[in-house]
Amino acid sequence: MADSGGRSPVSAPPRRLVVAVATYRRPQLLAGLLPLLDEQARAVSSEGLSTEILVVDNDPEGSAGPEVTALTLETPLTLVSEPRPGLTAARNRILDEAGNAGLLAFIDDDEQPSSGWLTRLLEVMTATEATAVTGPVESSPVEPLDMWLKGTEVFARARHSTGTTRRALATNNLLLDLHQVRDMSLRFDPRFGLTGGEDSMFGQSLLRRGGTIVWCDEAVVRERVPEDRLTRAWALNRATRSGETWVRVRTVDPPRLRAAGLRLRYAATGAVRWTLGTALALISRARGDAEGLGRHQFSAAGALGMIRGALGRTIVEYSRG
Repeated sequence: MADSGGRSPVSAPPRRLVVAVATYRRPQLLAGLLPLLDEQARAVSSEGLSTEILVVDNDPEGSAGPEVTALTLETPLTLVSEPRPGLTAARNRILDEAGNAGLLAFIDDDEQPSSGWLTRLLEVMTATEATAVTGPVESSPVEPLDMWLKGTEVFARARHSTGTTRRALATNNLLLDLHQVRDMSLRFDPRFGLTGGEDSMFGQSLLRRGGTIVWCDEAVVRERVPEDRLTRAWALNRATRSGETWVRVRTVDPPRLRAAGLRLRYAATGAVRWTLGTALALISRARGDAEGLGRHQFSAAGALGMIRGALGRTIVEYSRG
């Protein structure tokens, strides 16, 4: 039907949703993930919403290429190389490649989405108009955990009621409203590129600029925990790095005097927690309580991370050197 001016009405272009994966030398896991993302994307595609899949390969040698190009998917798939090392470079490349898309979903290359994952994220974003919607990660270790690792709860992830407002996000399960993200001029901070925590910093920046983060408990992704992470050394290193990151994201941008005061406070808090955790670990060891020993040593490692973060020390977990 023509409009009053004799012209045919022009329908609005469909919204664009990009489902993105940053990958580094995990071609087989990626090859298993992409067909699942194809199913997720096709389930939400409509006349009003077009979907695409984006893979950013952070390996300068292009290890993802053969696996990706061998796949036949119905959803359009783009593979780009980002040789600059670090998570920040890969995630900012995703933001750049998404272009004028309205929506951007993140998932890690070692995860798999549950049925309806993307649908649920979109439903909550539509209902809440949040800047970001995030959801749970369920970890499945390849081997049974010993009592010490069980005590740490390092693989136990928090769950919340759908619609709950959150104060943090992670890019392993995330949907962003890119219109709001661009209006806030949000990017991933290069200071966290090789240490990790770039998503924590992104979330804090989002909140400081008036954005909102909402939880969707039905949008589950699952990760298989490999054998090399089922060690005490890995768990304690993760706890220490998490403590460092928690402090860094809260002290990296405030004015110098305020940042110094915060670092002093967090260092003191960390010292108290380290002392308590160490004492309780000694008691657990004397009692032969392996689970309690793991819990308290893990807590002490996190407290040590707070002290290190307050002193400006960081573990460079993603160094390629």
